[in-house]
Amino acid sequence: MATWGHQDSKDLILCKVIPVGTFTGGELVVWEPGLVVELPSGSDIVFSSWKITHFNLDYVGEQASLVLHTDKEMARWVGDWNGVTHQTCLVLWTWRKLADETNVKNAPKIC
Repeated sequence: MATWGHQDSKDLILCKVIPVGTFTGGELVVWEPGLVVELPSGSDIVFSSWKITHFNLDYVGEQASLVLHTDKEMARWVGDWNGVTHQTCLVLWTWRKLADETNVKNAPKIC
């Protein structure tokens, strides 16, 4: 199964793709640099998926991909807590700890 060419507009900075399975084909095409990258099972590639058009070619066999990416919405959420900074009793201890460790301003307080 091939995919259409696309850019991941909601990704931030980098994306890592790790294909797994027993398959042939399924190369990753990164359009702007003009590359077709063969990715055997267990290999990986890191690229800026938000600004590079990419797609994969057809494969034969069984294939899955683990895709790890940074997310623009998560960065926004950490920045403004989705606009809920005036509500109380909202943030679990782990979120508060994250806010403290990253010096987030105006994070909601725990009750």
